[in-house]
Amino acid sequence: MDIEFPKEWEVDLGDDNVYKGPFKFNKKGDGNKLVVGDNCFLGNIRIDMLGNNNKVIIESNVYVKKAHFRLRGNNQTVHIGGDSRINGVYFLCESGCNITTGKSCLFSYDISIRTTDAHKILDLNSREVINKPKSVNIGNHVWVGTEALITKGVNIVDDVVVGQRALVNKDVLESHVIVAGVPCSIVKREVTWER
Repeated sequence: MDIEFPKEWEVDLGDDNVYKGPFKFNKKGDGNKLVVGDNCFLGNIRIDMLGNNNKVIIESNVYVKKAHFRLRGNNQTVHIGGDSRINGVYFLCESGCNITTGKSCLFSYDISIRTTDAHKILDLNSREVINKPKSVNIGNHVWVGTEALITKGVNIVDDVVVGQRALVNKDVLESHVIVAGVPCSIVKREVTWER
C-alpha cells in the first residue's frame, strides 16, 4: 500500500513493513517527525501533530492494529518500544510532555494513555493551574487490559499486568504484580505473563 505522508514531516520508514490503513494525518506546524522501525505492521492509524518538533517513534517488530496518536504542543514524543502489540490505544500528549512505552508490551482495546486532563482546572483565587500535564512512562513487558486509563504523571515499572478497566492514576513501582480497580491497587503479587 502506498501512503502519502505529510510533506511537512520528516518520515523515516524501516524495511519490510506492512501498511494496511486507513491512515489519517492532521498536521499543523514544522519539524515534526515519524519514525517506524523494521518489520512493523501498521493498521488503522491516526496521527495528529499540532505543533512544532513533535515525534512519533515506533521501534522494530511492533504490531499496531489501531492507534490514535495526538500530540498537541511543541517538543513532545510518543515512543513505542520494540516487539510490542497495540490493539487499540489513544495516546494524548500535550504541553511538552512525553509518553514512553518499553519493549515487549501488550496493549488491548479501547485504552487511553494521557499526559493531560485536556482542560485546565484553575484555583479560584490565584488562577493558578492545579492540574498540570506530566509525562507517562511504561516499562518493559507490561500488559494493559481492555478499557484501562493511564493518567498523567504515571510511571509503571517492568513486568506488570494492568487489569481491565483499571484507572491507573498513581505510580506502579513494584514488578511482578497485577493492578486493578478504580483507582487501581495491587491485587496479586509474584506473577508474570506470556503472550
